[in-house]
Amino acid sequence: MNAVFFHDVRLFYQENEVFSVNFGYEVWLRYLKGFEQLVVVTRAKDASSLDVTRLKRSSGDNVSFIKVPDFKSIKSYYRYFQAKKIIEEEVKKADAIIARNSTIANIAANYAIKYNKPFAYEVVGCPWDSLWNYGNIQGKIMAPFAYFRTKKIAKKSPFTLYVTNEFLQKRYPSRGYSISCSDVDLPKLEDKILEKRIEKIKRFDPNETIKIGMIGALTSKYKGFDLAIKALKDLNNKYKNVELHLLGSGDKSKWENFSKKMKVQDKVIFEGTLPSGEPVFKWLDNMDIYIQPSKQEGLPRALIEAMSRGCPAVGSKTGGIPELLDQDFVHKKGNYKDLTVKIDKFISNKEIMIHQAKRNFAVSKQYSKEILDKKRTKFWNEFRKYVENRVVDS
Repeated sequence: MNAVFFHDVRLFYQENEVFSVNFGYEVWLRYLKGFEQLVVVTRAKDASSLDVTRLKRSSGDNVSFIKVPDFKSIKSYYRYFQAKKIIEEEVKKADAIIARNSTIANIAANYAIKYNKPFAYEVVGCPWDSLWNYGNIQGKIMAPFAYFRTKKIAKKSPFTLYVTNEFLQKRYPSRGYSISCSDVDLPKLEDKILEKRIEKIKRFDPNETIKIGMIGALTSKYKGFDLAIKALKDLNNKYKNVELHLLGSGDKSKWENFSKKMKVQDKVIFEGTLPSGEPVFKWLDNMDIYIQPSKQEGLPRALIEAMSRGCPAVGSKTGGIPELLDQDFVHKKGNYKDLTVKIDKFISNKEIMIHQAKRNFAVSKQYSKEILDKKRTKFWNEFRKYVENRVVDS
C-alpha cells in the first residue's frame, strides 16, 4: 500500500539524489512505519551546482518523488494549472493521502474530498498568522481565504495531526481522529546536558560577552529578526557587550542593512547554516540565552531544541510558544520593548537563569524522540487501518 505526501517545500535534485534543508530521509521513515511506499509531491529545484554538504539527504529506500512546478510568484503563476493537474493525477492514483497544510497540500486535500479518497491532514502552522504577518497587502488579503480553507479541510479530515497541544486545535478543529505531536526530533536527553548548562550559568558574567541565539531562515518575514535587532540595540545601551547570533539559511543583506540602521552591525553575527542534530546542539550550548520573537508559529522546533539544551529562553505570545515557556518569559507579540525587558531579567539574575534552565529542560523531555515516535506510529497505523477498511467496504 502506498501513501502520497503533499507539501509545499522545495527539494534539491543532484544527479540521482534528492536533498532538503529540513526534510531528510528520517522524516519519511515516520510514514513508512504505516505504509510500504511513500510518494512525495512538492516543488523541486536542480541543484547540480549547489554545495549539498549542509543539506539533508531526502532520498532513500521506498521513497519516490514527483516534481511540482513552482507557481508561488506572480511571474510563475501561469504554472498553477499545470501544478494542479499533476496534484490531481497523484491523488487519483493514491491509496492514501497525507497533506501537510500548505498550498499544495490544500489542493490535494480538496481533490481527496472530491474523489472520496482517504486522507490525513497535518496542521503544522497557522496560515492566518503566517499571511497576515507576511509583510505586504497581498498577504493580508489572502489571510482570511487561507484561514477558512484550512478550517474547512481540518473539519472534514478523518485523521488530523496537530503539532501544538491546544492552539491549532482551537483555531482549526477536526471532527475526526486527532492527536497532538510535534515534528521535533530530539536525541536522548541526559542529565549531564543540564549539569553543563548550570555550570555555564554559574560562570556567566554580564560584564563579559553575552551571546543571544536565534534560529530561523533569514528569508522569513515573520521570525521577528527586526524585533531581535531592536532589542539588541536597547540591551547594548545598558551592557555594551551583547551579541545576537543568527543561525539560518538565506540572503543576510536585508538584516545586515537593518543592523547598520540600528547601529549594531558589529553585534550581529550571521553564522550561516549547520547540519541538524549535534552541530546545532553544540551551537546552542555556546549561547547564553535563546529567543523566539516570532510573529507567527506553529510549535517551533528550534525553541524546543534550545530548551533541550537547558537554554533560558524568551518567546512571543503566538502559536504554540506559550505552551512551552514560563509565562513570565513570553513577551507581547511584536513588542521589542517587552522582549528587551524579559531578556534583561536573565542577564541581571543568574538564579532566574538556572531556574528556567531546569524548567525548560524538564518540559523538553515531553518531546523526546521515544515518546513522539510512539504517538506517531500509533497514529499512522490507525490511519492505515482506516484506509484498509475503506478498501474492504468498497
